[in-house]
Amino acid sequence: MKTLLPFHRFAPMECNRRSFARLFILAFLAIFISRGRMSAAPGDASEPGSKAAARAAKLTADIGTFTLRLNYAGEEDKPFYRLLLSVPAVVEKERDNPFHQGARITEAQAAKIVEFLAKDGFCDAALDGNRNRGPVPPKEPHYTLTVGVANGGNPIVFEEWLTFRPLLFQRLDGLQKLLDGEAAKGMEFLIARLNGYRRLLEKK
Repeated sequence: MKTLLPFHRFAPMECNRRSFARLFILAFLAIFISRGRMSAAPGDASEPGSKAAARAAKLTADIGTFTLRLNYAGEEDKPFYRLLLSVPAVVEKERDNPFHQGARITEAQAAKIVEFLAKDGFCDAALDGNRNRGPVPPKEPHYTLTVGVANGGNPIVFEEWLTFRPLLFQRLDGLQKLLDGEAAKGMEFLIARLNGYRRLLEKK
């Protein structure tokens, strides 16, 4: 006949198993939560807020007249590129200067751009281009990112000033992924001219 050991001999082992199980679950949750926080880090696209969604809707409603401009302001030891992306035909004078790139985009591409800008924070942060007064552009070198539609003769325009900081490259890199053909080539020229400044930021 087998001798039965008292229950208290097994109790510590059972407690150890339960403790281990709890620690395992807590460790798993910690990893899961940390990954969630990383995926929601600043700069990641997310669902737009009400302000951004309303502005995006205004742009999308007249997407056939959509334009996007990137204009540089500041000193230039060597020219910086400017870029115009337009659903309507690009005016030929935009092509006279090789540093002024211009390309047509489709309505579908324009809609993707609007969606990206709504999720990436532009539509929340941008100034109303039709404001009567407001902040003045920064004194340091910067790009102005401007988007707009004709809206039947009452233009809707939003603009953002982007100095040479990570947000500038976040916007440009995100836009480049949406483009192809001449539009992508023009954006590549603009970004390539800025790569030296990007490397300086990465070293900091």
